[in-house]
Amino acid sequence: EAAQLHSLRQHALTETGADGSYRLEALHPGRYEVEARGGRQRMARAAVRLTAGTERLDLVVEAGTEVSGLVLDAAGRPVGGATAWLLMVPGGATFQATSAADGSFAFDWVPEGTYLLLAEARGYARATAPGEVQVAGAAVGGLEVRLEGRSGAISGQVLGLDPAERPRVHVRAQRLVDSAGFSRVGPDGRYRIADLAPGDWQVVAATDDGRQASGE
Repeated sequence: EAAQLHSLRQHALTETGADGSYRLEALHPGRYEVEARGGRQRMARAAVRLTAGTERLDLVVEAGTEVSGLVLDAAGRPVGGATAWLLMVPGGATFQATSAADGSFAFDWVPEGTYLLLAEARGYARATAPGEVQVAGAAVGGLEVRLEGRSGAISGQVLGLDPAERPRVHVRAQRLVDSAGFSRVGPDGRYRIADLAPGDWQVVAATDDGRQASGE
């Protein structure tokens, strides 16, 4: 229903036709990652190296299933309006849902794989559900994420990059126990990851071409 293309240098977006075909034009040669997103969070993704001319890349949307659960506070009360995330590990698809007033959330369409479940809400520290979520054909339910009331932030600056490279850097904070947070880097190299629980964190900055810097 929609095809979206990302690269190190360009960003292009188009919608598919009734027969599923798409075309992205005026692209520089190089390696691209093409991502198609449709209704019910369905997604397909593939990489292609583009040279002069037209490159054909067909995307196949995999079958998916429902993943559901609750966002609660530390006392076990439901938290409505929280954002829940499913992150495929070691890296890949990301799915997002919003909890209802009773704390419930559901991801309608999730392909098979291993995921981390995270949640965040205003006034709470971002938290990760214990363990990994395994999706293998059958619906997954009964998951819980508990949000802590206290929160802090980590901010700083990513150095050693040209100004044009800085907006393409991702910064990730991973608590040495469970939780995680994310940020993009601004044009001046600065980042800020808020709503973090107190504790020891590892912070990793990664460029799109695989270079990394980290600290604790």
